[in-house]
Amino acid sequence: MAAVDATLAAVDAIMAAVDAIMAAGDATLAAGDATLAAGDATLAAGYQLSWQQGNRTHVIVTHNLDNSFHKYRITGLEEHASYLLRMAARTSAGSGPVRSLTFTAGHIPAVPRAPVVLSVSRVMARSLLLQVRSGPERGTSITHWIVEVQTGLTDKGGNWTVLHEMDAEPQKYSLLVNELQPYTFYRLRVRQGTAVAVSEASPATRWVQTLPAPPDVAPRNITVRTAGSRSIWVRWAPLAVEDYQAIPESVGYRVRCKHKEFPTSLPLDATTDDGGEREASLEGLHPFSTYMIQVQAFNANGPGPWTEVVEAKTSEAAPSAGPMDVYANATSPSAILVGWGMVPKQDHNGQILGFKVLYQAVGTNLPPSLQKVRGAAAGCVLLTGLRVFTEYTVQVQAFNRAGDGAATSSTALIRTHDDVPGPPTMIFFPEVHPTSVLMTWQPPENPNGVVLAYRVSFWLDVSSHRAFSVVQLGADTRRFTTSDLVPESIYRFRMVARTDVGWGEPAEVVVVTTESRARPDPPGKPSVPRAGVAARSVTLTWTPGSDHSAPLRYYIVQARVLPGEPRWEAVAPSLPPGLTSYTLDRLAGEWNFPIDGVPQQEIREEVESAFRSPKKGNATGRTGLFVKMTENVGIELMAKLCRKVWEGVIPEDWANGTVLPLFKKWGAQREQTFLYPKITIISDVKLCCDLPFRHPSVVTDERIIFVLGAFSRGAC
Repeated sequence: MAAVDATLAAVDAIMAAVDAIMAAGDATLAAGDATLAAGDATLAAGYQLSWQQGNRTHVIVTHNLDNSFHKYRITGLEEHASYLLRMAARTSAGSGPVRSLTFTAGHIPAVPRAPVVLSVSRVMARSLLLQVRSGPERGTSITHWIVEVQTGLTDKGGNWTVLHEMDAEPQKYSLLVNELQPYTFYRLRVRQGTAVAVSEASPATRWVQTLPAPPDVAPRNITVRTAGSRSIWVRWAPLAVEDYQAIPESVGYRVRCKHKEFPTSLPLDATTDDGGEREASLEGLHPFSTYMIQVQAFNANGPGPWTEVVEAKTSEAAPSAGPMDVYANATSPSAILVGWGMVPKQDHNGQILGFKVLYQAVGTNLPPSLQKVRGAAAGCVLLTGLRVFTEYTVQVQAFNRAGDGAATSSTALIRTHDDVPGPPTMIFFPEVHPTSVLMTWQPPENPNGVVLAYRVSFWLDVSSHRAFSVVQLGADTRRFTTSDLVPESIYRFRMVARTDVGWGEPAEVVVVTTESRARPDPPGKPSVPRAGVAARSVTLTWTPGSDHSAPLRYYIVQARVLPGEPRWEAVAPSLPPGLTSYTLDRLAGEWNFPIDGVPQQEIREEVESAFRSPKKGNATGRTGLFVKMTENVGIELMAKLCRKVWEGVIPEDWANGTVLPLFKKWGAQREQTFLYPKITIISDVKLCCDLPFRHPSVVTDERIIFVLGAFSRGAC
């Protein structure tokens, strides 16, 4: 009876082993079924079970079971005999891997003893090798190994967890443990299992640390922001310490930036060697361009994976190059047609809004003139109002919202067409006799081309005599003598120059055939009307003096700069004799001119007197009054003051200015009251200025800006 019980126990052990083998077979069949699902689903699948006693290879019992079997009872075994059991799953494609175990019939299987870990070797970043020795099997063979670990970033471990469960192969006692974390401390122990039970754990190994490796994860939460036309700011969440997988000091980040429209161009990288860093700035980018940005972590062992691509776009900048192929053609004496090509796309740096054509007459010191042309597709413009027969340099620049770009590298040089010339100048009669005169002249101020000839015509200036003589002279001629004139008579001479286009504008002068000539009297004292003074210009008026039978040829206007400049400068060297007023522009500084016929010395004396004895007994000097704007200030004056404030040139000491009224007289109406410097008072506002010099005078330079204060009429 005891033998029967032992046999049954052995059979139960066999059934347990068969169950384990069938479980593995089911897994194999599941994989096979998944493969067969795309093909013939009716193919047979099942198990192949075989066993033999000891080493009797000539007596092997084999059974083929269909896939409905999950248990199978083996009978007819000999008591105390050892058996080898094999089992494999099969499909129509063949048999799978074989699982095997040994058992002794008639012996009740017991829990196996704990194995022993002999050594830990071949420690890598993600694996190591364990050498183990199994404990006594106690009635059945070892079917699998269970590897448990303690882990930590230091050699202080936590709970034991199962890392691997692997099949036991006969006569093999080396276990390759994979799926470890790099640069991590591990302590391991092993259990061995049979078809019946699992042993106790082996003694734990020593602490071992895996080798470092490149990071396995990429930084998270990538955000980008435009920082300008040539830079992008990138921010990310740094790696957790457990993801470093190396010495923390070796961890850093690399930011890669590629131009989206030119992906084959070299990427622009930014690198930081701080593992805790979370932001970087990409510099030297191209304006108004979209970039693809990625971030990766790295350590001393290599780089980790890149993040997903995020995109950012730089802001606009002024175009970095001008249009290509600038050309210019003269279409008339005063017009030039300018054309240009496109700006290279890589130099747009934004959305082109239009172009600016810069043109300047050769040999002049004036700043270039500008013609704006709107529209990115614009390609030409007609420049008008130019000087005749004058060479111009022409350049073109594009502009966008960020500003004006660079001008074209090449300059177009073009000359306007010639035209009829202006009148000859400086016509004099240095020798006048009763019957003959000598006339001299200079070429026209505006020749408008190449002067080819001159023509002189003259006649007796009497109503009953209209006969005249005409003489044509060469272009190099500057003198002409005529005789057989009527003594003590008035003659008119007309001179005209000629170019390729034709005869130009004549110049007509008068001469008296007499020897009793004298120098002309000086003109009346020039004066400056109150309305003739502007910021950088003044208008002079005068009355002509007697010519003493020698008709006037021209006026010369001279001026000098104050203070301290003794030399008079000819600011208008040749004015026509018929003028009685002239406007001088582009002035700067302080010039000496009378105002309303009142000499400046008189104005100076009045101002100095006002300083010595101010009205109502108020003392001059620092008043401590804070400058206050009033509501009824004229638009023009307010605009001037606001413009100066915008330019940032208002002196700080204007908050405490020396207040002195500068006015000559009150008009019939209050709004017609004038100040000496050139400003009309509007309403009740008194305009005053802090005089920066001892003797104030007329100032046309805008260095002195009038301060607006709320002063009553006549108050100082």
